Amino acid sequence: MIREANPNDAAAITDIWNRVIRETNITFTTEEKTTLQIGEMIANASVFVAQTHKVRGFCTYGPFRSGPGYRFVAEHSIHIAPDAHRRGLGRALMTTLETDAQKHGIDSLIGAMTGDNQRSITFHESCGFHQVGYLPELGVKFGKRHDLVLMQKQLQVSH
Repeated sequence: MIREANPNDAAAITDIWNRVIRETNITFTTEEKTTLQIGEMIANASVFVAQTHKVRGFCTYGPFRSGPGYRFVAEHSIHIAPDAHRRGLGRALMTTLETDAQKHGIDSLIGAMTGDNQRSITFHESCGFHQVGYLPELGVKFGKRHDLVLMQKQLQVSH
């Protein structure tokens, strides 16, 4: 089941996101999120969760860059608990995220991922995203430089 996140989901989202931050190079950040930060995100942004018997994943989106010229572009994040991969939750979250973004006038979604994260690249391609950028050795995590891949999907929105 996919639904809008509520304040009661903050701890579960924090746990999923912080595992990604601590254990992977999927994100270049090294600063873990707090439940308070996630609660504020839920209150101020579009956040959705995939729930089976408990929250197993989440997605959100926000501004790609500052400035009015980018007002129709958003960068998204989708994270799934490790034991919930390959169950269709990511695709269901992406569909919900795209529909919500369109309702809010977003006509282009950007995904930014580590160059060696082939699972995410393949997932995004299967959802209709196309690689539009490759920035070698852009991010640093775990003492190593990592490439950044940018993928984009045009959504159908009339302005």
